[in-house]
Amino acid sequence: MGENQKEFTRRNFLELVAVGAAGAAVSGLGVPSAFSAASKTAIPKAAIPKKGGTLKAGVGFLIQTPDPQRYGGGWARIHMSFIYEGLTTPTSLAERDVMLKKKGGAAMVDVRPMLASNWEIEKGGTRYVFHLKKGVKFHNGKELDSGDVEWSWKRIQDPVHAAHARKFLTLFLTSIETPDKYTVVANLTQPYGGFLMANSWPHTPILPKDCMPDGQFLAPHPDPAQGLHA
Repeated sequence: MGENQKEFTRRNFLELVAVGAAGAAVSGLGVPSAFSAASKTAIPKAAIPKKGGTLKAGVGFLIQTPDPQRYGGGWARIHMSFIYEGLTTPTSLAERDVMLKKKGGAAMVDVRPMLASNWEIEKGGTRYVFHLKKGVKFHNGKELDSGDVEWSWKRIQDPVHAAHARKFLTLFLTSIETPDKYTVVANLTQPYGGFLMANSWPHTPILPKDCMPDGQFLAPHPDPAQGLHA
């Protein structure tokens, strides 16, 4: 057998192993694959989504704490990005590239709206007025309002909770106003250009007001109903 034929056979073998492994993995998840009899059954193109149920996902690293306001860092962002949102979201590299090509560096922005639809920066950068999106609901059915933002900010500001973004968010935060249901105002002691980024979901995920008692935080527990630790 010639050398070229050996290489061809080896390559095909590796390809078949990879495809077989993928098919086995998919079948293990309960999804029909080319290697299962279920693959002969047509899958509906548009299955109707249903609320509820349980999703289990395996990760290759330790989840330090399920409390999103205590959990920070790169690994935390992978978990939090599917579950929590902040007033703003960091501008992705892809979006930055588009902005740079279309409008130049002057049009570059660090964050974009998420739970906040828009905002104003007043009084020389010492007052931030956020206008919240309407109709946004938490997993428990509660609609997002300014009270949730105020509660989240104050929870992060309280050192007892050891929030990872406490200084980043509240170093210059002196008072909070909630003039109406969909407006929240942060008054700072001095101009702070990092405040919008501090309110992005990786740093300040917004939680529903009073979802946890003061001084307590989410922590792993054998009984999910008892997943609060002081």
